[in-house]
Amino acid sequence: MFKNKIIILSFVLISIAGFSLLRIWPVKQRQAYEQKVVLAKEIKKVMGRLMIDLRNTTAASLKDVPADGQWHGRMAFVSAGEGAVEYTIAQGRLIRVSQGVKQEIAQHINRLKIRRYGQSPTLLEVQIEALNKSQLTSNFKLRLRS
Repeated sequence: MFKNKIIILSFVLISIAGFSLLRIWPVKQRQAYEQKVVLAKEIKKVMGRLMIDLRNTTAASLKDVPADGQWHGRMAFVSAGEGAVEYTIAQGRLIRVSQGVKQEIAQHINRLKIRRYGQSPTLLEVQIEALNKSQLTSNFKLRLRS
């Protein structure tokens, strides 16, 4: 009789542990998914702002991004309407500086890399890396005005 109670108690404890694991596992997956969604939204903010700024920018007005095929971590250019514009990363935030005014564009941005190639200097390739507890990287290419 005592042996049956131990077997039943063991079965109950194992069942409880199993159900607990089943409840915890989907929560962790959901949290990872939610973190990636947050990062995707931050990358979307960066892409949108860069596209607005670079829409009327010429290849000749880009500073610190020579057409050498190498990745560069800083981007500055001269905008017709605003003058000098610079993008920098400080403490996981992408900051846009124009006319001495700093504007936070996005959070959780770990890296912004830009490059141009000698054979096609008007083609700008941008890579954005966002990092929280997850990591998400996005690339896009943009053709500058001649």
